[in-house]
Amino acid sequence: MEKIDLVEITSENLEKIKKIELDILIDIDRVCKKLNLIYYLCAGTLLGAVRHGGFIPWDDDIDIQMPRKDYNYFIEHAGELLAENHVVSSYSTEKEFIGDFFKVVDCRTKFVEISTRKRNITKGIYVDIFPIDGVPDNKLSRNFRSFKISLLKQRISNGYSINELYKKRSFKGKIYNSISGLFTFFISPETATKKLNVFLSKKDYPDSKYVMVESKYKRLYDRDIFGKPSLVMFEGLYFYAPSDIKGYLEKQYGKDYMIPPPSDKQTSHHYCCELDFGDY
Repeated sequence: MEKIDLVEITSENLEKIKKIELDILIDIDRVCKKLNLIYYLCAGTLLGAVRHGGFIPWDDDIDIQMPRKDYNYFIEHAGELLAENHVVSSYSTEKEFIGDFFKVVDCRTKFVEISTRKRNITKGIYVDIFPIDGVPDNKLSRNFRSFKISLLKQRISNGYSINELYKKRSFKGKIYNSISGLFTFFISPETATKKLNVFLSKKDYPDSKYVMVESKYKRLYDRDIFGKPSLVMFEGLYFYAPSDIKGYLEKQYGKDYMIPPPSDKQTSHHYCCELDFGDY
């Protein structure tokens, strides 16, 4: 198995990464306002805003979500409005990009992760943007869609360079990986990415009682949790968040979301093997 040396993210480097990501977020916020697009801070970014007033101290990323219509429009039209050093990296803008999300990347920097090191995509410090998609009201229909989505996502996952990460999976996870791979063996990760994004778009967000993000059926949200964006302070600036912030965070993390995890769980989830801030 190929051995890959990880970059140690020092506290100084972590602060630089956060500063660059915040600059990207400010730019995304500006462009969304100009294009009249909706976005919401989400996941650990929103949790950090509520619990810490900004970044979770040990975290190193920013995540946002957009309703599918706004998400697609941003990919198609934001590139010409973003700052010169910020580029959209997605399956529709870069041939080897795979996944059910896109990134806005600072192309002056280099941030190479184990999972994408062998793919010819823009590799810099970035902000992740995930679509919010509608789901059927009928539980049986949802289960069928969930099965198909999981197969396509697994094929995409198998397209990453995961030698160093695969061994971290549970035995059950490795078995599922092998079995699901048989169903999608004859399509490429790039084709699986296109199929997944088309399939996820079939149920319109505004017409759905429930919605999902990151194409995860195990955690459905009432659409009204998102609704009209509210404002939340993040690193001294105001950004948009779901209408029901408390409802979102309880669904995502449980009712004790304000309690930080034990110290041994306070780690970043990125595996960086090359880091360069360029002339930043």
